[in-house]
Amino acid sequence: MTKTDKTVFFIIIPGMFMQILGSILTYVVFWGQPLSTVFFGLTSLFILLYPIVWYAFFNVDVKQTGTVPDIKSSVIWGIITGAVIFVVITAFYFVLKDFFNNYTADVKTAFVNLGIINYFIIFAFVLSIFHSFIEEFFWRGFIFRGLMKKIPYKYALLTSSAMFAAHHYIILQIALPFWTALLLCIPIGIGGAAWCKIQRDSRSVIGPWISHFFADFAVMVCIYFMLYS
Repeated sequence: MTKTDKTVFFIIIPGMFMQILGSILTYVVFWGQPLSTVFFGLTSLFILLYPIVWYAFFNVDVKQTGTVPDIKSSVIWGIITGAVIFVVITAFYFVLKDFFNNYTADVKTAFVNLGIINYFIIFAFVLSIFHSFIEEFFWRGFIFRGLMKKIPYKYALLTSSAMFAAHHYIILQIALPFWTALLLCIPIGIGGAAWCKIQRDSRSVIGPWISHFFADFAVMVCIYFMLYS
């Protein structure tokens, strides 16, 4: 077994399941208990440190071959796709506002259970700015690039994007019906795929981070209107 094989089978593939496991512990096993907040924080910390530890202490290499990162292109595509995503998400919410507002109580309960209902504005900005970076650093900068070391680009894109969407289903199902949560995972997966493409083409996670920020901020805007309008 080559070093690349070992990296993919023993580091990248197990890593794909870590945020899903953290979401299960947070939103299923310990949901409604103080430990849910603890596992929410630990999961975010883990997916930040997981790539760093392998990079720094075990010399794991998932770098793309080719020229240096094209930061300008990455930023431009991040802004363009982010703006489109922001408009689509907010428009989708306001068109179906009456439907989503049926679940306002469930959404509010979710924030109460996480202990952040009184700090929503702070949480919204922290999630949109920092958590989006952590997820891009982990999913596109580590998992996706690691998979491309072993399998073709399109399969790496589909696999990492599907797993990225899967952990979001666990979050969505706490407040939304099964089929609604499942259907919303489709655009999440498409977003993940778009961010994979930006990362592959520009060799940078800056663009995916910018685009992801717009997506998360749009969701936070919609939730604000659900809770406070």
